[in-house]
Formats: sequence, C-alpha cells, structure tokens
Amino acid sequence: MINRNQKSIDELAELLLDYRLHYEKGRPKVSDEDYDKLENHLKKLCPNHPVLEKVGSALTTDNPKVSHQTPMLSLQKTYSREELQSWCEKHAVMGTCKVDGVSLSLVYDDKGTLTQAKTRGSGKTGEDVWQKIRWVSSCISKVSNPWQEADAQSFEVRGELYCSTQRFSELLKAMKVAGLDLPMSPR
Repeated sequence: MINRNQKSIDELAELLLDYRLHYEKGRPKVSDEDYDKLENHLKKLCPNHPVLEKVGSALTTDNPKVSHQTPMLSLQKTYSREELQSWCEKHAVMGTCKVDGVSLSLVYDDKGTLTQAKTRGSGKTGEDVWQKIRWVSSCISKVSNPWQEADAQSFEVRGELYCSTQRFSELLKAMKVAGLDLPMSPR
C-alpha cells in the first residue's frame, strides 16, 4: 500500500516536471510565482527529492555534450522583502535589470579567443553550441585577456543570450508566415 503522503509527493513532483517542460518550451502553464510556491511545498514535504536537484533544461539536441568545470546553478530567489533585506545585509550587492534568456558559458583561451560556447543544460553538463554562437553578432569572438601581462590563463564568461522585444516581434511574424508554431516568450 502506498503511503498517502508519498502519493502526494509523487504527484507534486510529476506536476512540477510537467510545468518545467512547458516553461522550457516557451509555453508556461503557470506563473513563476505559482511554480515557486509548489516547489517550496515539495521542499517542505521532501527536502531531498530528485526533482529539486534539477537545474536548467534537459539535453535534447544532437549537439555534443560538454561538462562544466564549475556547475552552472540557478540563482536563489525570494518574494519576501524581509528575506531579501536579510540577504543583502550579508552580501555585497549590485543590482541590474533581470534578463531572462538562455544561460550560456563562453570559454576564452589564454590569448582571449573564444574556444567554447555551451548551454547551462543540467547545470553539470551543457550542450556545445560553439558553431551556432559564432553567428550571434553580439557575441565577441576575441577579447583582450585581462591576465595577458601576468600568468596567461583561459577564462570563462557566463551570461544570458536573449532576444529583444523588437527582434522577437519580427521573428514571430516570420514564423507565422512560415507556418511554424509560435513561442510564447523570447526565451
């Protein structure tokens, strides 16, 4: 006989996986805040549930898989002003506008040349998107290495690749003309 609490945990975990899948496809079923409330409820019921360990999206393309030397994890979030203030008292803070796109890791060699581009993927393993990223005009393929005068070393830049509202609107029009499924967000 299945424990009623375990059944509730399993159903909640399955629901969260379904919501995450739709979010990753650009078709969210619930708001971020509602998703976070459900995830927090699962944390209370079963703090070590495997669903809570999942970060990023599944690796679903044929792109080669590459490991992250340091895991690319999600940032912590809060909807509580008090919790945010408490956190700010313990850390140096710099605020920027939130940009929600595709998390990328760009790796440059000791001469400042882009040698690898990878998605966040699971947080431990991403997809090699170096061939594709070279076509993104805002991606810098050669930079001045800040360590050139000292011991030369490779370095990594992490950030978000995103589509502007104007470009997204243009893309939607082109996709509609081509008869393609339209995403709900630029992500």
